[in-house]
Amino acid sequence: MPSTKVTNPYEFYISKNTSVSAEISIIMLNVTINQLAHELITVTAGGKNYTSSFTIPYGTTYTATIKADEGYTAGEVTPTSGTFTTDSTFTATAATINSYTVTITPGAHQTITVKNTTTGKSYTSTFTANYGDKLTATITADPGYTASTLNQTSATVGTSGATFSATGDATINSYTVTITQSANQTITVNDGTRNHTSSFSAPYGTKLTASIVANTGYTAGTLNQTSATVGTSGATFSATAATVNSYSVVITQTANQTIKVNDGNRDHTATFSIPYGTELTCSITPATGYTASRLSVTGATLDSSNKFRMPAKNVTVTATANATINSYTVTINQTTGQTITVNDGTRNHTSSFSAPYGTKLTATLTPAEGYTAGKLNQTAATVGTSGATFSATAATIQTRTITVEQPANGRIEVNGQVGTSFTFNYGTKVKIELKANTGYTPSALYIATED
Repeated sequence: MPSTKVTNPYEFYISKNTSVSAEISIIMLNVTINQLAHELITVTAGGKNYTSSFTIPYGTTYTATIKADEGYTAGEVTPTSGTFTTDSTFTATAATINSYTVTITPGAHQTITVKNTTTGKSYTSTFTANYGDKLTATITADPGYTASTLNQTSATVGTSGATFSATGDATINSYTVTITQSANQTITVNDGTRNHTSSFSAPYGTKLTASIVANTGYTAGTLNQTSATVGTSGATFSATAATVNSYSVVITQTANQTIKVNDGNRDHTATFSIPYGTELTCSITPATGYTASRLSVTGATLDSSNKFRMPAKNVTVTATANATINSYTVTINQTTGQTITVNDGTRNHTSSFSAPYGTKLTATLTPAEGYTAGKLNQTAATVGTSGATFSATAATIQTRTITVEQPANGRIEVNGQVGTSFTFNYGTKVKIELKANTGYTPSALYIATED
């Protein structure tokens, strides 16, 4: 007869012959495995490994292990071993993420900045980061330098961490040092190695010192700075304008001549100051009646045109000697019958002579015997640049009278003429002859002259 499966326990009112049979089955237990992120619980039971929920016969022994994902440390699983007698659940504490070193090796004069994009934080030196964090990196040079390159610009933190390094040190930049020269002075900039007078390039951070020297005859201006350090804009050295120096021209005058020094605008006869480099023209003019000596310049050299340029020192302009007085002709124009005598204070002169300018002269006029003197043009004079001239109007010859007392019985002839009175110019040659009448003979002729 067929068997029917009934509930256990089963109660009924028996009415027929009944056969009872049964089956005994092993109890199957439910095992739950609650997995958490980044770790794996493994339950080993009945010769099998389980990582998810399963069923297992009652009485089966088990062990439970837990393993973390890469980059994590596993939590603790419970229970770890035993025998299944009831439904069981395996749980674990959470896995913890591992931190690893992120090494930053920047090299000199540059900075590597690593940003942890997972956390939003940035770092410039070695730090730790969680496994799997995303990293980006940049490299920035210090001012005045050019950065090298990175070994990588991004990375994910692994079990070895991460390393960001530069391929080398930053290279130093050079910048222009500008030297702005101006007239009549020189700026010199020293970079610690050599001197420069024109613009040049120098590495960032170079220490610079500057000096300024004026050209001869000038005073240097003022530097904008005497020292500087080369920055990212380089460096600039300049100065205010040089100013020209003035020096004295000492003019030493000597007697009877005048020294003049012309500066292009005016004549100077006394000491004055003039800027260096001015062209000066010298002259020396004698006083009337004098001849000037030569110019003498101490501290400079006169050219053939009596010019010189003012040096960077005082100059003296003078004469080599006093002016020499000139002598001029004193003309004496003598005429017949009189003598002009000119006295120069030392001696008498009757003929033309030379006398120094300014000599005082006096003149006299003396008639010759038998003459009446004329009139002098001047009785006194001073020797000028035209000398002096003495002359006189003509002397007039005097007359003399011959009175003749005629004798009886004859006659006295004067120059062949018979008379009782004759007038002759002084010095005239006169012939007096006594002639007797016929029958008579001259016996004596007499002449009487005034004292």
